[in-house]
Amino acid sequence: MISQRTTVQTFTAPNDDCSQILKGTLTETRYAWPSTTAPSRPMQVTQTTSFHRDQVTYMADTLGLHKISNPDPREYAVSLH
Repeated sequence: MISQRTTVQTFTAPNDDCSQILKGTLTETRYAWPSTTAPSRPMQVTQTTSFHRDQVTYMADTLGLHKISNPDPREYAVSLH
C-alpha cells in the first residue's frame, strides 16, 4: 500500500494480532478506548510507533485500538498478519 491506512480497529477477545513487516515502513497509531461517558469526544492517541522491515508488531484489545498506515507517498509497504 502506498500512502494508505486502515480504519481504527479492534480485536474481539480472545483474538489478537501479530504482524511482520516484509517491505517498507508502517506506522501504528494506538488509541485509548473511547469513554463510555463521553462517546463523542475525539479519540485519544496513546502511542505512535514506526515499524521497519523484519520487525514484528503485536496488538490486542487490552492495549486499546489501533490503525496502521504507510505514510510514504512513493514506496510500497507490505506486512504479513
